[in-house]
Amino acid sequence: MTPLAGLQPSVEAKFGDANVSVSAIPDTGAGRYVATLNLPRPGDWTVTIHSGFRVSETTLPPLRTVNASTSAPRVLSDVERGRRLFIAKGCFMCHVNTEVTSAPSLRVGPDLTGRRYPAGQLAKFLAQPESLQLTQLPRTGPFRMPNLGLKAREIASLVAMINSGREVSAVTPQRK
Repeated sequence: MTPLAGLQPSVEAKFGDANVSVSAIPDTGAGRYVATLNLPRPGDWTVTIHSGFRVSETTLPPLRTVNASTSAPRVLSDVERGRRLFIAKGCFMCHVNTEVTSAPSLRVGPDLTGRRYPAGQLAKFLAQPESLQLTQLPRTGPFRMPNLGLKAREIASLVAMINSGREVSAVTPQRK
């Protein structure tokens, strides 16, 4: 799968009667976009990403903003950050994980609900999905996971979320 170029995505944030909407612009690499939100007041904002592909949209968990003079909110655990990334990066579009969201999925990737994988192997796969194949993962169709350009901290958070509180499954990565 390849991220789509030529879309006209936008990002919308709502808190009470306040509504901020901005267009996203193309970033480096095909199918990558960036938007900057300047939120006018502190609160728990609901952010929705409108992908520009048909009527596809993703609503993120509430995002807490604070005044510059206020102390920063608590730091999220890796598991909670991973839950948020699973939604924000669009992982739920291909993978079911009912522990994170009940949003509809295309179900082209393996169901991750209740699964756990060796952390090092999973991290390598998330960093370079095109160069590794997890042979024990069930596949539905000819789809391969795209490289999302995840940063090391994002990978660590996703691994922590996927593996939280479960036994390790036997997974063997193979080079293509």
